[in-house]
Amino acid sequence: MLRPLFLIGIAFLILVPRAEALTLPKSTDGFYRTGNGIRYKKVLLIDVQVYHATHEMKMIPNPPTRRNIILADVDKRTTITMLRDVDIEDILEGIRAGYAMNDYTDEAVLQKFLAPLTEDLAEGETFRISYDAETQTTSLLTRRGKSVIPGKEFMHATWATWFQNHERPELTDELMKNLIPSEGAR
Repeated sequence: MLRPLFLIGIAFLILVPRAEALTLPKSTDGFYRTGNGIRYKKVLLIDVQVYHATHEMKMIPNPPTRRNIILADVDKRTTITMLRDVDIEDILEGIRAGYAMNDYTDEAVLQKFLAPLTEDLAEGETFRISYDAETQTTSLLTRRGKSVIPGKEFMHATWATWFQNHERPELTDELMKNLIPSEGAR
């Protein structure tokens, strides 16, 4: 009786792939940094740096795919630090284009969400987009104010702008770079 169970256990260990260990340090407020990168924009044949983005999550989905990051109903955030002065109209146009690229077109919701972005953004200025899993709200926090949008649908649309269809897919790769298993874990 024990022999068949033993053989099933051995077969399970051999045939089922083991999860690769991720060695992500947790910040003091409990978030894991999945990655960070720079958003470039082509200006007259030259790629110029626009902003630095850092993405963090309270829990890492398994497996940590782009789709699972988008759908994860966990606290998560992206912090944007401007690397140059940018006109507010260019910022708003870029954010709206990201949502449109991912088939989100509710202009009334976008207008409410983007309301704290009222002035040009200066080099060094920071803003944060966060999702709170407990309240199921996505917020935009700037030095000028905060907006809050309820619902998972908007959170999915927001995270799709970085992890699904993005004008610069290399930024998506950078925002996930810490999710690649370490060599020692393989």
